[in-house]
Amino acid sequence: MLLVRRRAAPGGRIDPAGTVVNIASREPRAVPFSWLYHGMTRDLVAGVERDLNAQAGHDYHHRVASVAVHAAFVTEAAINEIAYWLGTHLTRRIEMPARFDRLSIREKWRTVPKVCCAEPFNERTPPWEDFSALVELRNAIAHAAAYAPPPERVVQLLEVRGCTQPASDWFESVMTVRTARWAHRTAAAMPLALKALLAPHIDLHNGGFSWAWDEAWLR
Repeated sequence: MLLVRRRAAPGGRIDPAGTVVNIASREPRAVPFSWLYHGMTRDLVAGVERDLNAQAGHDYHHRVASVAVHAAFVTEAAINEIAYWLGTHLTRRIEMPARFDRLSIREKWRTVPKVCCAEPFNERTPPWEDFSALVELRNAIAHAAAYAPPPERVVQLLEVRGCTQPASDWFESVMTVRTARWAHRTAAAMPLALKALLAPHIDLHNGGFSWAWDEAWLR
């Protein structure tokens, strides 16, 4: 336990000698973040759906941006957790390449099937093309420039998916409840698609430490 002589921060204690006792845990997170983020995404979608005003003539909601960002969080947390699970696998341990953690999120999803000698994702079909658009949409939101132009490939795909509407700018065109549902489905689809690719090559039961990114948590 670390003892520091300074003014107590929120959550800290000061013992009679005037020493701060830091009580925050430093233990690693035991529950997968992908589960947390997916639950948050699901709750955000439900909130947007509750707020939808059928009389307004549109289904724009600014919180759809939060749905898209959290859905992208799900995909990154999930692939990091899957890579760790493979690296500690009981029957066939598969190490990721050096500096895997530094790869882009798309490269991580490409790398895992490759190192498992599985078929790659077909990047011209769902769920990959939706996943790639979700990542691009997240980046457009998180790194927005002043008076940002539209991420054209995202807008085109969302038009094809029936998620857009007429509006004054691209953001209000794509921030619909339909886009929220699309983002949620896309985040759920990627681990399921990866599972199907890996199943012929990897023991998914893993001595009881089974594949955890399945329908039960993706609903």
